[in-house]
Parts: sequence; C-alpha cells; structure tokens
Amino acid sequence: MAGFYAFPKSPEGSLERRSNRRRPGLSKRDRSLITLAALTALYRPDQLKGHTERALANGVTKEEIGELITHLAFYAGWPSAMSAAKVVKQVVEEKKA
Repeated sequence: MAGFYAFPKSPEGSLERRSNRRRPGLSKRDRSLITLAALTALYRPDQLKGHTERALANGVTKEEIGELITHLAFYAGWPSAMSAAKVVKQVVEEKKA
C-alpha cells in the first residue's frame, strides 16, 4: 500500500482522523457521498443524520442521496437501505420546516 495511500498521522505517530477530511484528492461533496454510502452499507443509521445534513450542505442533492440508497439496496441489503431512507427522509423534512 505504500505510495498508494498515505495514512495521515499526527506528530505523535497516531492516525489523524480530522486531516482525512482535508485531503485534496476528493471534493467535500464526493467525500460526503462516499461517507453516506459507507454508513448505509455498514448499517449505521445513528450516524447518518449528521452526515446527511453535512452532505446536503456540501452540495449533494436529496435526489442523489435517493439514488445512492436505491443502488446500495442491491449490494448492502434492503434493511440497511430502508433504514437509511427513513433517516434521510427525516433530515429532508426537518430542513423544510
């Protein structure tokens, strides 16, 4: 993996999570889509709310999130996708209010 991916490290040598969000290789929008996909596939509905809000703020549309969930239903399973859809629907409805 050397040369393919440089794991961000702090001066103490531990992995630095925050710097991962600042890496220039992906836009914030793309990073948000990837994060939503991972959280959906791994069945992490508790973490989806905040990341969905951030994705919308980063320019991801609700239609794109819907397509992402539909696509993942075939790979991650129906229960994961439907749980994600429920969270996203709640976030979108709260944003309208």
